Amino acid sequence: MYDREKNLLLRIRQGNRKAFDRLFEDHFKELCNYAFLLVRDEAAAEEVVTEVFYRFWCKRKEVRIKVSVKKYLLKSAYNVSLNYLKHKGVVKQYKDLKIVMQKEKEVLPDDYSTSPLALLEYHELETLVKSAIDSLPEQCRKVFTMNRFKGMKYREIAKTLNISLSTVKYHMSTALSTLKEKLNEYL
Repeated sequence: MYDREKNLLLRIRQGNRKAFDRLFEDHFKELCNYAFLLVRDEAAAEEVVTEVFYRFWCKRKEVRIKVSVKKYLLKSAYNVSLNYLKHKGVVKQYKDLKIVMQKEKEVLPDDYSTSPLALLEYHELETLVKSAIDSLPEQCRKVFTMNRFKGMKYREIAKTLNISLSTVKYHMSTALSTLKEKLNEYL
């Protein structure tokens, strides 16, 4: 590892935001391009990279890099991308279940009842997801719902809420981390 990187990491470990911002600026674009190759979605790639930097900042005092910062961040982006894809699969299954249940309601007669256990599990999961989203801080919840339920891009959200793009990314990262933690046993 180069002396410049060692110095930068030392300052980051000490909580220096400017050093962290420098690290972010130096690697954000390249990491987004790499994550895009894995997740095939520009907004998701930005979420992945934001999560990488969020985790890096949170664990800055424990992080030990033996090779290079770039390789460490690329490996982190790879791991977070895989987790994102795994989570995306779970979300897709949930959405597919919701669509199937809606179609059943439209196709089947009114007196038809689906499996009580399936309905119970579906409603329980729906309630847990709603509760987890409702527990987010207000601004964080707004950003999350605008992105996930209204399909807005980060830049659109920033403009609509009159906040910076990095603030939107921070709120999304916080929301995703919080939801993953609260719903971990169901994912």
